[in-house]
Amino acid sequence: MRHLQATRPMRLSIITPSYQQAPYLEECIRSVREQGGDVEHIVVDGGSTDGSKAIIEQHADQLRWWCSEKDKGQSDAINKGLAQASGAAFTWVNSDDALLPGAIAHVQRAFAADPELLVFGGQVTHRDAKGERIFDRLNSTVDQQLLADPVINQPATWYRLDVVKEIGGVDPALRYVMDVELWWQVLLRHGTDHL
Repeated sequence: MRHLQATRPMRLSIITPSYQQAPYLEECIRSVREQGGDVEHIVVDGGSTDGSKAIIEQHADQLRWWCSEKDKGQSDAINKGLAQASGAAFTWVNSDDALLPGAIAHVQRAFAADPELLVFGGQVTHRDAKGERIFDRLNSTVDQQLLADPVINQPATWYRLDVVKEIGGVDPALRYVMDVELWWQVLLRHGTDHL
């Protein structure tokens, strides 16, 4: 009788770029830690002076890698994290964002179900003083919409890491919309299958 070997869930990498976000940083780190599973968390702080470094140091044993040093903005911080990342897929979760319980397991199941999956996009919940509301707009399967008017719910959009590294990470010249530019780079190079 042959024994089937259980497949281990793939490792996921989460990069958290941060600058002057001490009020939110601990919740972000905790939300990743409480996911369990094979996930590495990388925090790249831009040299904050608001106590962020002390918070990161307090949680350093739960992080794969971290730094607190001046950088050239969010894209630069994400690329620093990508240089340290070793997972099969990654996303960046800004320091004022948090993962909902079970998010990592859901992403691992999606990538396990399609070994050629390039991008996995999920939903986000916006939370403010008025409460929580789900942003339920997602991408359609129409190629034109995927390229012309993509919906990128950034903290819930995961990319295969080797594809992003092949592209060279996010464009360091961009301070905003680096998520849209990365989306276009991936789709224009690899097509819209396996999303």
